Amino acid sequence: MPGQNAMVLETEDPREFLAFFRRMGERPDQAQAMRRAGQSTARSYTWQNVVDRVLLPRVEERSYEPVPARRPASVSRRNVRRQAV
Repeated sequence: MPGQNAMVLETEDPREFLAFFRRMGERPDQAQAMRRAGQSTARSYTWQNVVDRVLLPRVEERSYEPVPARRPASVSRRNVRRQAV
């Protein structure tokens, strides 16, 4: 979350970066709190959490959709028509 566990600067102006780093230097407690919150957030992004929170719900959601039947590659429409006659 910007301002809590990270700082987002949408600029290409290096002066804005410098101003931010100066403010963090003047407020070491705020910088330390943001650093700790960022580290905590980063630790929550394990592969297991990504699988559990993101991938599994998507797989489970899709598992209820019907899967279209496929013909084996060796069976062409022409062969199917000949066999039916």
